[in-house]
Amino acid sequence: MSTSRRATQWLPKITLSICATWLWTTTSLSAQQVTASDSQGINLTIYNQDFGLVKDIRTVDLKDGVNYLRFEDVSAMIDPTSVNFTSLTAPNAVTVREQNYQYDLMDPTTILSKSVGKTIKCKQVLANGQVEELTGILLNQPVATVSDTQGNVLTRHQGLVLKTTNGIVLNPSGEIHLQELPTGLVSKPSLWWKLESNKAGKHQTEITYQTGGLNWRCDYVVVSNVDDTSADLTSWVTIDNKSGATYKSASLKLLAGDVHKIEPRVLYRAKAELRAAESMAPQFKEQAFAEYHLYTLQGKTDVNQNETKQLSLFSVNSVPTKKLFIFEPAAGEFGYGIWHREDSQKIQVKLEIQNTEANHLGLPMPKGKIRVYKRDQDNALQFVGEDMIDHTPR
Repeated sequence: MSTSRRATQWLPKITLSICATWLWTTTSLSAQQVTASDSQGINLTIYNQDFGLVKDIRTVDLKDGVNYLRFEDVSAMIDPTSVNFTSLTAPNAVTVREQNYQYDLMDPTTILSKSVGKTIKCKQVLANGQVEELTGILLNQPVATVSDTQGNVLTRHQGLVLKTTNGIVLNPSGEIHLQELPTGLVSKPSLWWKLESNKAGKHQTEITYQTGGLNWRCDYVVVSNVDDTSADLTSWVTIDNKSGATYKSASLKLLAGDVHKIEPRVLYRAKAELRAAESMAPQFKEQAFAEYHLYTLQGKTDVNQNETKQLSLFSVNSVPTKKLFIFEPAAGEFGYGIWHREDSQKIQVKLEIQNTEANHLGLPMPKGKIRVYKRDQDNALQFVGEDMIDHTPR
């Protein structure tokens, strides 16, 4: 057994020694690729339960008979069981025979993991400028997955093991060259269909799917006057996109309320009475939808991957407020008796606002955090406290 000359980091770079075109199967080679640039409209509905509904319309060319179609630029957190494909041009003329979600993405670790058993070449430039090459068969994956005594899955990186004509080499260093790319990898998450059509020509198609990684919340800012008799109230919607996709020029809708969803191992019950919310803003139109409230952005917006976007919901001035001093002793069980926390004897100071049209409101307000500010003698805003509200109807 021999060892490599230097036990440096084993994966500094991977290059390809061929001008590699992508190695697809026969059916994948004939698949028509449709990217986000071909999209003719995205409708995005975001729920405040960390998921969203995406509807994407794209035009494709179909021939009479069997077609293979691959949609790129879809969410990386898609729920494959929720995908629906429809031809808007001829719904009854196109039938989906097979549907796949391809998410095995290309990266150096994945490429090497799928190259086990194949010949690779390690090329290293020495300090004297000479190039040293090492060729052999890759015997192991660069990443190992093991479980600890508690059953937790752990991932650890490990050096490569190479079988050469001179023996086994551990931790070879330098650039790694491959003769070919492994099959089955994609550069971006994609949906792949096998379709059967009896109507040739251009079809306007619609795909709909649910995805995780999309969420929104509501935040409120209250600026109270000197004697706490009125306040200015501003509401903001914060959208967080970690779904793995960007939605350009999307028609955006926000649904407020707790939609009943069944999750693995956990069953979320729908509340008997759902009180939904959000406020009317100049750029949002509110409407009742089932037991919820739906808010539609007037116009379109970009919802980019790894982006937190804020949109104004509403802003009202001179809302009447009432300052309250409330004593609420907090009690709890302790053995067979009752105990009181030491801080339960403190008096709470609260601001009360009636959600009525007479108070310039009368709006369904979504649950969220309210931060209260007040101006000091120098007319500078100072933070005085915050609280949470639940979904509040008109």
